[in-house]
Amino acid sequence: ARLKAAKAGASIEFVQSFLSEDVVTRLGPLTKVVSSLVLHQVPLAEKLRILLLMRRALAAGGEAHIADYGAQTTLLMRWLFRRTVQSLDGRENTQPNADGVLPGLMREAGFRQVEERVKIPTPTGSISWLPSTTAPLLRLPAKMRAASASCNSPASARPPPAPCSPASAARTTLTMADRWPPGSG
Repeated sequence: ARLKAAKAGASIEFVQSFLSEDVVTRLGPLTKVVSSLVLHQVPLAEKLRILLLMRRALAAGGEAHIADYGAQTTLLMRWLFRRTVQSLDGRENTQPNADGVLPGLMREAGFRQVEERVKIPTPTGSISWLPSTTAPLLRLPAKMRAASASCNSPASARPPPAPCSPASAARTTLTMADRWPPGSG
């Protein structure tokens, strides 16, 4: 991507990082954010936390591009997804993606014009491209800021919850998580 940008004469700053409130604040408003094959691997609450942070990072009218395993709508794609991705990553975190949860989570996080533009069949299941636009949030909800900060602060500043991982930063009950699986509430 860097080589292509340089050849095109584009001025692009590429930032590769774990997404946190501190990173979002430090980078300031962005025009584009991209997530590729991350969301299917994390718990439902963490999916929403990541999407909320992506939304917060964007300037008004900015774009988010998500490429990840989405709804597995054919028998072949479901079978391939179960035999590969779910056998490696487990079902608990991957099943919501296979059931098509991403567009709804993106809308809940405040993204607009969410649509699955492309569905690419692969030997491991179908991968969806979900572009969208949005206006930024002013701040994450307080519970999510505190949870995110606890895993991103220096160890000497405060003891992190045990265990502290990107997923543990989102151990709070969120609206979409309360309604998963569909029909459960």
